[in-house]
Amino acid sequence: MANSISINSDNNDKPIWTISHTGKFSIGSAWKNLRQEKPHNQLYSRLWHTNIPFKMSFLTWRVVHNRLSTDQSVARLGIPMDPKCYCPLGISTNNTNLKFTLLNWWNHKTKNPFCALIIKIIPALTCWEIWRLRCCNKFEAERYSLYRSIANILFSILQVLKNKFGNARFGNSWNTICQACEAISIRNQPYKSNGSGPTQQCQAQ
Repeated sequence: MANSISINSDNNDKPIWTISHTGKFSIGSAWKNLRQEKPHNQLYSRLWHTNIPFKMSFLTWRVVHNRLSTDQSVARLGIPMDPKCYCPLGISTNNTNLKFTLLNWWNHKTKNPFCALIIKIIPALTCWEIWRLRCCNKFEAERYSLYRSIANILFSILQVLKNKFGNARFGNSWNTICQACEAISIRNQPYKSNGSGPTQQCQAQ
């Protein structure tokens, strides 16, 4: 077999990366060849988001997998604890499957970029605020306030929106955010002509 291969001594040797269709080496192609790729997980693809801090996404992951260090989970390890709820918001799960609830929330479709971003980040921001409130109530005896928690979540939403859409104006309240989203929705609606020319309203604009 070696004798059947013709070698051109006038040309320099050139390495070829056979894994890539271009013949050129890349770290991405090497990683793709080495790793064992798992099926796409719709839940995990939404848990992690580049526009919110990693700690919030990680906390949401722990919530989904029941990995939070609550008194009840610590007691299951054999450590004597008195399980007590330190989140005084009166939240009732009614035995709802959290993964199913999150997927239903994230599967809501919208063409509005503001609404799409808000839908993606609200679960992580809410989980973070509830956990922060629980820890402050347990370890620092901080008095809870539902309105303060809502304000904290709203502030986080505004920060993410301003970082993502710096030139847009959202105001400082939930109503102004909704108005900005509605304005984008109306602006993005395609104009439908009935063949009779522009309306008086369009002509006035």
